Amino acid sequence: MPVPGVSRELVLDPAVDTWLADHCPTWTVPVVPMMSTVDLLAGAAADLTGQEVVWLSGVRLSRWLPVAGPIRLRVSAKQLGGCVAAALEVWRHASDPRLSRFDLVAEATVSVGRADMLAPPPPPPLTDAVEVPDPYGTGCLFHGPALAHVTRLWVGGNGASAVLDAGRGQVPRGTLHQGLLDALTHPIAHGRLSSRWVGADHIGFPHRIPVMRCHRPLPETGEMRCEVRFAGYDGTGLPTFDIELRQDDGTVLIDLRLVTAPLPLGPFAALPPHQVRQFLRDREHVDGTGYSRTEDGRTVLTAEELTTMDWPPGTVAAVYGLPPSARPVEHLARVTVMDHVARKAKVHPSRIETTDDLQQAWTADRADERHRVVVHRHDDRVVVTEG
Repeated sequence: MPVPGVSRELVLDPAVDTWLADHCPTWTVPVVPMMSTVDLLAGAAADLTGQEVVWLSGVRLSRWLPVAGPIRLRVSAKQLGGCVAAALEVWRHASDPRLSRFDLVAEATVSVGRADMLAPPPPPPLTDAVEVPDPYGTGCLFHGPALAHVTRLWVGGNGASAVLDAGRGQVPRGTLHQGLLDALTHPIAHGRLSSRWVGADHIGFPHRIPVMRCHRPLPETGEMRCEVRFAGYDGTGLPTFDIELRQDDGTVLIDLRLVTAPLPLGPFAALPPHQVRQFLRDREHVDGTGYSRTEDGRTVLTAEELTTMDWPPGTVAAVYGLPPSARPVEHLARVTVMDHVARKAKVHPSRIETTDDLQQAWTADRADERHRVVVHRHDDRVVVTEG
């Protein structure tokens, strides 16, 4: 007999779903939050069974979901013994229509019903806690107003604690309250917490959820407490955190274990957050900043360095004003020239224009002030010097 299942398609379009513009991990390209993916998986299971979701396990992201324009998604669910297997896919358009297809984004096993679950014990006390200023205002968190549920945040030696306001965001609720779920990860993204276990030159982003338990439906309004504690490293060496959300009376609403993947900060690791935001989002000059580095008056950049920093995909193109579909390595020399001249002219590199042969460059509003440069190519390494 065929396995019962459901499947539906939807389109996310930043022109319509404007809240997506408030989720840009590098201040440039909107990306679907992991917790929105979780919410879609849970919704598919709820549609199939007509019951409440109480448990998700094995949630794993296979790829980023950038949404610079409309994207077509398919979410499906089918019975798997006493549980539901749910999957989310994105349509990949190929120039040859025969190669176009749906690619897997995430999958999970979902349990439904209203089974009584024991609440987890209270987390260990937060050690050496220090309250930090508004993490959204300072640029420590990239989330815009639509997802800014954190009203207070303390960071300590073994984790973090936050007060969340359920009514602050503007993200559609979905099945589980996706905006509030996303806020559970915000304390981890804060640099002071992330650097303790991910490293000062990396930042941790959600990657896997081994288990999530939904004890009570998340409310639409009111304040509640989010507790995050470091839980060691998983079998592959990735930092793991235990997270729970409680109401003021101690009632547990949700608890989960989250595995994070470290992503490189590259040349931005040493910059204060507000300057990173200035350079990436506002396209303002920040002295010495760019994807390349300066060595003895020469500007140097490798293909590996540039490609590694193109997360999520499209970030380099957005920062440097390249065609949206451009692969960074195709513009390695141009980016290096733009950085070189931008530092001399003290402008953002996106304001630099070049000749096709990359021998001259100038600031967009000062075309009469030309800079002559020489581009030296060494395999996958480019060095730019004065002409």
